[in-house]
Amino acid sequence: MFQIYTEEVPFHQVTHPVQVMSNILHGVLPLPPSESTARKRGLSDGMWALMIRCWKYEPRERPQMMEVREEITALLNK
Repeated sequence: MFQIYTEEVPFHQVTHPVQVMSNILHGVLPLPPSESTARKRGLSDGMWALMIRCWKYEPRERPQMMEVREEITALLNK
């Protein structure tokens, strides 16, 4: 979803692959996209919050796919 809304890969500002892996292992999340880029492409605060929940390090803390589908449907129908 990050790439859909930003046209960039997560951690695009990090130049070394090892640093990307370290960020992920330490729970560092990608920086939010700039307000203008995200809003132009339709990224809402609710969608960003959902993405953050999906990035939780512990799998049991992530929403189930059915919940993700329902939440995306609700966000897109607002």
